[in-house]
Amino acid sequence: MAFRVSDSGCGIPEDKLGVIFEPFEQLTQACNRGAGLGLAIVRRLVELMGGRIEARSRPDEGTTMTVTLPFGLADEQEDPPAPPPGSEIRTGHRILLVEDDLFNQKTATALLQKSGYAVRVAGTGLEALHILEETGFDCILMDIHLPGLDGVETARIIRNAPEFRAHAGTPIIAVTANAMLGDRERFLAAGMNDFIAKPMEFSSLVAVIENATSARSAPR
Repeated sequence: MAFRVSDSGCGIPEDKLGVIFEPFEQLTQACNRGAGLGLAIVRRLVELMGGRIEARSRPDEGTTMTVTLPFGLADEQEDPPAPPPGSEIRTGHRILLVEDDLFNQKTATALLQKSGYAVRVAGTGLEALHILEETGFDCILMDIHLPGLDGVETARIIRNAPEFRAHAGTPIIAVTANAMLGDRERFLAAGMNDFIAKPMEFSSLVAVIENATSARSAPR
């Protein structure tokens, strides 16, 4: 299966087509906005499905993106496709995903659920605290840049407030697109257990979750 999306925008110089899918890469034209992560995320999602994405463009004429995926007509006799690397089916782990971006919510939830995790989403730090007052989880994925109460302060409350004492051993994994020198230490000081940067390899995220939950359940 292949599909194309074209625009009539400012276009991309030919010598830049090789870098536009890299994280945080942006061109210098005034028509560009954002953090430089969109195409990197799209490429990763396409690759997880075994496909590829290509770009063709002419300056001042527009750009065409072509996505090719290895999908065909369904056959009842066919074996189901193998899951992407790092997404082997797991059961029993309940994940609280604290993320305000709707696209990231849907993408992460779909991938985690396909790997056997049960996922509940909170769009803000305050919502996450309300959910934790009701129920517990095996792991918390905490975006750092949240509206209002940010991820660091939310984690600090979970670790220190008496009403969240039941969650003292729940692993909290920091997730952020803007990792700066010293951030890891700041996250750990707030009570988080680990850190992973966006855009992430899904297999790396699974490994971090499994390491955190295994350490929690290991006999002491």
